Amino acid sequence: MAKRITLQSLLKDADERVRQAAADAINNASETLQRDIKANMAAQGIRERTGRLRGSLESTKATKSRLNVVIKSEVYAPTPKRPGSRNPAMKGRYKYGVPYGRILEFSPRINKPFFYTAWYKNKNKIKEIVMKEVSNAWSG
Repeated sequence: MAKRITLQSLLKDADERVRQAAADAINNASETLQRDIKANMAAQGIRERTGRLRGSLESTKATKSRLNVVIKSEVYAPTPKRPGSRNPAMKGRYKYGVPYGRILEFSPRINKPFFYTAWYKNKNKIKEIVMKEVSNAWSG
């Protein structure tokens, strides 16, 4: 079995121009992926009423020193009118409950994945684009 090489380890000794090209390609790919995730949400009926889930989708940016991106949406259920009346451990907590994204994507009742379908659709294309940009920067 072939050993997997991460982009971070591959570009460990690369110059800043190559690392910046990789970071830019990863950032562009994450923006494309976010657009597809939001389109999947809209197609499956996930509107803004579900806790501003579509509007809160954001990602960290890749930099020359850190070539990874985290796409997340952290929207929690609203705090009840009387927090802690049923569960005293929840009184005074800022975030209440489980994030909506986790509930909507993986619940047996709803089960309408929006992130993973976008990721599986774009995974190979993203890999090709990043490899192309890195090779162009490395050779150019």
